[in-house]
Amino acid sequence: MARIPEETLERVRDSSDIVDVVGAHVELRQRGNNWSGLCPFHDEKTPSFNVNAQRQIYHCFGCGVGGDVFKFVQEIDRVSFMEAVTFLAERAGIDLPKQQGHGEEDRLDPLFRAHDLATKYYHHMIRQPEGEPALAYLRGRGLSDEVIDHEQLGFAPAGWTSFLEVAGRRQFSPEILSQSGLVSPSRRGQGHYDRFRQRIIFPISNLSGRVIAFGARSMSDEDQPKYLNSPETPIYSKSRVLYGLSRSREPIRRSKTALVVEGYMDVLSLVQASVDNVVAASGTALTADQAQLLARYADRVVLIFDGDAAGSNAAVRGIDILLKTDLDVRVVTLPDGQDPDSLVRESGKEALDQLVNAAPAALDVYLDHMVATMDVTSVQGRRRAIEQLLPLLGDTTETVKQDLMLRRVSQRFGVGETALRQEVQQSIAQRATSDKRQRQRQQPAPAMVDPTPPIQQFLPPPTPAHRLERQFAALLLQVPQYIGPTMQRLAADEFTDPFVIRLVDLLKDRFGNVDRIDVPALVSELGDDPLGQLVATCALEEFDEAQERQLWRDHLIHLRRESLTRQIDDTTRRLRQAQEAGLENEVRSLNAHVRELINSRTALTDPPNQEAN
Repeated sequence: MARIPEETLERVRDSSDIVDVVGAHVELRQRGNNWSGLCPFHDEKTPSFNVNAQRQIYHCFGCGVGGDVFKFVQEIDRVSFMEAVTFLAERAGIDLPKQQGHGEEDRLDPLFRAHDLATKYYHHMIRQPEGEPALAYLRGRGLSDEVIDHEQLGFAPAGWTSFLEVAGRRQFSPEILSQSGLVSPSRRGQGHYDRFRQRIIFPISNLSGRVIAFGARSMSDEDQPKYLNSPETPIYSKSRVLYGLSRSREPIRRSKTALVVEGYMDVLSLVQASVDNVVAASGTALTADQAQLLARYADRVVLIFDGDAAGSNAAVRGIDILLKTDLDVRVVTLPDGQDPDSLVRESGKEALDQLVNAAPAALDVYLDHMVATMDVTSVQGRRRAIEQLLPLLGDTTETVKQDLMLRRVSQRFGVGETALRQEVQQSIAQRATSDKRQRQRQQPAPAMVDPTPPIQQFLPPPTPAHRLERQFAALLLQVPQYIGPTMQRLAADEFTDPFVIRLVDLLKDRFGNVDRIDVPALVSELGDDPLGQLVATCALEEFDEAQERQLWRDHLIHLRRESLTRQIDDTTRRLRQAQEAGLENEVRSLNAHVRELINSRTALTDPPNQEAN
């Protein structure tokens, strides 16, 4: 945070409503002052992810993540703090001061800036004489200049160091460009050269719309591979990115349907035809991470693939991944020789709509592929097919969906449903045993025991007694005027929840004389510490403003009574030990102390009407 003045961070935070920012990634429903939805950071079926509009924070009660709007952008886009602030500042139209920083921000920020420069350079080059063939190709494929400019399509010239030289003049070192995947080291060990040459460039963005990689198509059949993609870098993991999702997630959410195609041109041709809810795997077969991304925005996924063998194999790989989710998965297999691009150009959007609406269930397509590629006429052939299906059926955790899949497979291969279910259970058990053995083999040799207990990474759920203490801490956090009067009557060590003790100490030391606590800033400051998670949890508590004072009094009396009861029990125990040991002086002292504690508990009434304003 030292890189940006605190007042600038406040301006960016205040201009970035967390409900809007989170709502671009999570379908939220309002419940009082809070908004809730399915957590984007772990798999769940019941919403446990909450956003508080008043305090501008989020917290998941399922996995423990939480923070302010900066933290959310960091986590959802896997970017540094500096990059998150930069994105939100640009979104809000706020200029950030140019200052030197340190650490992770310094390491990643140049990679983003290198991609920004490369995007502008390649897009500029497509309008130059060298780029005329590339521009003509895109126009010949039916793309308008508007789409070409909006998607920032570009051209990498044939020179071996064209971009390297341009970037060098902008003070980018070859090492940074190499880390970015934009240049490659020479095989001779001296110098670097451009990774992309004589290719059409397709920028690939993260969910915030920042370019993090490129796909590049060759201009001739002799130049192989046909498509060359950016390598894995600190800001780009191809298995976690879907091409076009930064643009299409809102149309996907509105329609509840995502269309998944194979290539960049397929996406752009459909966008040209006003089909907005479309994405493509980023140079890879569909992965589990990409399936999870789709499930965040869609209820239904339609895979659209070419009718040739390559398309069929790609469709099967996608089906295998998607059937393990709760998504309704459908498959469109296009006629031979056609792809989504050629279909909409030759027959229009309506032809695609008809195929999508009539798309068969993915499981049926998957079984059809098995029948077409395997011998299922014999007992042995059907047995091999069933064995291939067992992991897929076992990984489907939703009970109703698994039942329907079992029934369909049973009907298709003439196998009893009961026997098939038993095979699935045995397969699950065998894989669990195999996984356990594998983990045991990979375990390192026992090391010396470290007497220091491990750091608690996640806030544990409260016990019934701790729940009341956390609610009281939430009241102090939200109404800091009660901190001073509370500390006069209740010491921090009278709480039993160790995390509440830490929070109460923090509130007493730093916020005992303030009218308002900047909760988002505090959450950001505490980071991933469980104390930060507790602050986020407490900030999501809702109180009736008219009942706040009475609630404070009731909680204070209850907690003080519980503390006195524990002290009485402890002193009574010590009294018995002193009596057994014949320690008369200690017995008299402890007896007097027990009577004093009991009198204090008996006399316990509402706190005096002291100022808590």
